[in-house]
Amino acid sequence: MRYDCDSDTLLVGVDQVGDIACHKGERSCFHQVDGEVVKPPADMLSQVFDVISDRRDHPQEGSYTCKLFAGGDNKILKKIGEESAEVVMACKDDEKEAIASEAADLFYHTLVALAHHNVELRDVYRKLDERRPKNKYYK
Repeated sequence: MRYDCDSDTLLVGVDQVGDIACHKGERSCFHQVDGEVVKPPADMLSQVFDVISDRRDHPQEGSYTCKLFAGGDNKILKKIGEESAEVVMACKDDEKEAIASEAADLFYHTLVALAHHNVELRDVYRKLDERRPKNKYYK
């Protein structure tokens, strides 16, 4: 637990066990804005993954994501290869805007591959968490 500079606010950090903490099945009880369920902006990858999974389960004509799914591994993995090379080149040129843009493309295409293989994003988060050094204070 931490308190702020004028001691009027507490910040309590926890290591959440499991995927949900809310009795309504959400990761957090703070998931509503004006009565509508929304995920926090920090959870952008999960939001994008949800849209990708929805396109997999409910194809929509003209959707780029659906075209990737239709092309299978050959199309999806080719795009991951292309995008990873573009991230490398943007980093080599130290172009911050290009790095962010190409990384976003790489993340997106990787999420498509995960959905194509029915790998949940939460499983990736769990793997990252397993690899993170555990300490009692957030940094």
